[in-house]
Amino acid sequence: NTLWLAEMYLDVGRQEDATLLLNEAIGYLEEEFNAGIRHPATLMHLATAHGMLGEDDTALDMLELAIDYGAWDLVFERKEPVLSDLRLWKQIQRDPRFIQSINRMTPIKEQQASNIRNLLDQYDMEELVLPLIDYIERRMQEPGD
Repeated sequence: NTLWLAEMYLDVGRQEDATLLLNEAIGYLEEEFNAGIRHPATLMHLATAHGMLGEDDTALDMLELAIDYGAWDLVFERKEPVLSDLRLWKQIQRDPRFIQSINRMTPIKEQQASNIRNLLDQYDMEELVLPLIDYIERRMQEPGD
């Protein structure tokens, strides 16, 4: 929400308000990062905030790190602001480093899907799922549910 508000501030010419908001966001996101939280959303938000401040090199470095930690899910599944949604990515989307980062995500996503299919092929899905279905059905029949 902070990044969207900052983008709106930029859209209406409130650069100072956007800068204050983005610096505040970077502060708490860097605290998370320095505390060891390497969630892809944290890294993507850091990349976006730095980019919105015009810090393209830092933004691209954080994007690369976010990809290393699984940000392709955020991009492809649209759980977070997608790279084409915010002003930052529109400004640097032609940068060769950005294009290289996006191109690097596709095979990672394909490899992840392949790994999941291979893992599932090792198991009888009915054998795995039926006990769970039975448990849920029994829980739903209990009084108070």
